[in-house]
Amino acid sequence: RRASAVLEDVVAVAARFDGADLRNANFTNAMLMQSRFNDAEIEGTDFTDAVIDLSQLKALCGRASGVNSLSGVSTRESLGCR
Repeated sequence: RRASAVLEDVVAVAARFDGADLRNANFTNAMLMQSRFNDAEIEGTDFTDAVIDLSQLKALCGRASGVNSLSGVSTRESLGCR
C-alpha cells in the first residue's frame, strides 16, 4: 500500500484533520501544533519527530495501529506511545 499523503516537514499549525483518511501517511518532522485529529484514520501513519500537542498525542496513542509501508515504522513507535 502506498502512502496516502506525504506531508514530511509540513507546517500545519491549527490544522483540522478531523475525520481524514490519513492511513499510511507520512508526517515525519511535521509541525502540527494546535492541530486536531478527531476521528482521523491513522493506521500505518508515520509521525516520526512530528511536533504534536500533548492532548492530541494521547488521543492518537489511544487508537494508533499499523506499520507504515514505506518507512517500516509503526504508528505507535513514531508517536512515542507507551
